[in-house]
Amino acid sequence: MRRIADIEQLRRYIITLQEEIAKQDETLERQAELLRQSISKSEHDKILERQRREYELKLSAHPPRIHNERGAGRKPKLTDEIKARVLVLHAADYSQAKAALAVSAEFGVPFSRSTIGSIVRNAGRPRHPPEAALQTTKPTVLLSRQE
Repeated sequence: MRRIADIEQLRRYIITLQEEIAKQDETLERQAELLRQSISKSEHDKILERQRREYELKLSAHPPRIHNERGAGRKPKLTDEIKARVLVLHAADYSQAKAALAVSAEFGVPFSRSTIGSIVRNAGRPRHPPEAALQTTKPTVLLSRQE
């Protein structure tokens, strides 16, 4: 009786193995079908290149981002209006010091004469000579004492 039980157990085991082999065959068939349907490397590269070009077009369609979109941080002290006013004063032969006083009073923001000078230089305008050089002075003659 023991022997008959062993034979039955072996038959069940063989059937189980045959079922597992059938499942593995089905899996292999599915994988083989997927491989037959797959694309070649050159086709894959073409698809990737097309997707890359589409992505670049999508990116170029959007305007570039501004560095500081929220407008946070220190605001510039020199606006275009102030620069234009400095250049008008410079054209009217104001010195840098007088232009600094006039712009500071007009806009309520203190400016130094060196700031006015840098605005004029950046605009490519020649600098006016200092006021002391414009004043006419009498030549000084040193007389030595004769004894």
